[in-house]
Amino acid sequence: MELTAPGPSGLDMLRGAPSMIRDPLGFLGQQWRRHGDVAQFPIPNPPTYLVNHPDAVDRVLRANHKNYGKDTLQYRRLSLLTGFGLLTADTDLWRTQRPVVQPAFGADLAPAVEKATHAACARIDWADGVRDVDADILRITLEVVGEVLFGADLTGDAADLAEATLSGLEVVVKKSSPLSAPLWMPTPNNRQLAAAKARLDRAVRELTGAPAPEGTLLRLLQEGADPQTVRDQVVTFLVAGHETVASGLAWSLYLLAQNPTDASSADVFDEALRLYPPAWLITRQALGPDDVAGVEIPTNALIIMSPYWLHRHPTAWDEPDEFRPGRPIPRTGYVPFGAGPRLCIGRGMSLVEAPIILDHLRERYRFGIVREVRMKPEVTIRPVGGMPLRVSRL
Repeated sequence: MELTAPGPSGLDMLRGAPSMIRDPLGFLGQQWRRHGDVAQFPIPNPPTYLVNHPDAVDRVLRANHKNYGKDTLQYRRLSLLTGFGLLTADTDLWRTQRPVVQPAFGADLAPAVEKATHAACARIDWADGVRDVDADILRITLEVVGEVLFGADLTGDAADLAEATLSGLEVVVKKSSPLSAPLWMPTPNNRQLAAAKARLDRAVRELTGAPAPEGTLLRLLQEGADPQTVRDQVVTFLVAGHETVASGLAWSLYLLAQNPTDASSADVFDEALRLYPPAWLITRQALGPDDVAGVEIPTNALIIMSPYWLHRHPTAWDEPDEFRPGRPIPRTGYVPFGAGPRLCIGRGMSLVEAPIILDHLRERYRFGIVREVRMKPEVTIRPVGGMPLRVSRL
């Protein structure tokens, strides 16, 4: 195996295996601090690199994006739940899918998002006391996704669908282990994944039972895609369309409970996405050789990038561990929605929806810390044990 960058030795990896399994996010940060912005792991097949410099990440995701695909273990495992929708599709399949769904995310989306978000917020009626705001916000964002993208009222199903989403994503993480049992074996994890898929598939059947309203994503899919593609895209947007923005909102409230501020809700949300980016891990496969920050990257190499650590890089951020809403956002080094052509298609929707929800909550409630909330890197950065906050009406 040819080494083209500094990195841990095989013995280092062996010694660090328990830490890597227990805390993969912390392990990546440790390797970055020890070995620099581009580090190579002693893994021959495929050659594996950790890339964590703003310009280097920008080259992989944007400047030379055509050289990098998504046929990696991360997205293959996620596809066990979502199928091959827009999030997990590799290069050629993605190119055929994007034009079908893109019209649903045009300029006229914002008014629909605003209307649906205000309607969802109007149903919020929280009593004083301690409550898990993570669970609450998951339901709110799922209701917005249902109304805007599918023209459907998911109010009665939101809690159940949110639970199925988290249950399925939990197994997806476990399936990334090489020791994971094959899907045909009736293990507890496989049964949990099957139950989550069954619940999401039932939602798809209910949503697609009749023509969706004109202009919605679902109507475009019904008119321009085969049944399997419709299923995969609907599940993809059910899962990714609500869970990621809900994660950013929950961490926003946690940060506000610790650090009251008069900063705008948009700035608070931006800063929460910097400190707790929902997608803490992005991977790519090199389709050909490349030079990244002076390091030779061979064909088929696996590129690992972590927005969590990138958002703490000192070349892009002053006092990177501090909560400072309103700080300048650099051209590179901030990728909570990815970057380049594979930038999350729901970015605009999230940036309209989240400030409305935060404004509504901040105008009506005060939030206080109950306990320190630890984070767990699953498919997204999840709060361990939920996000209990003390809620007081203003």
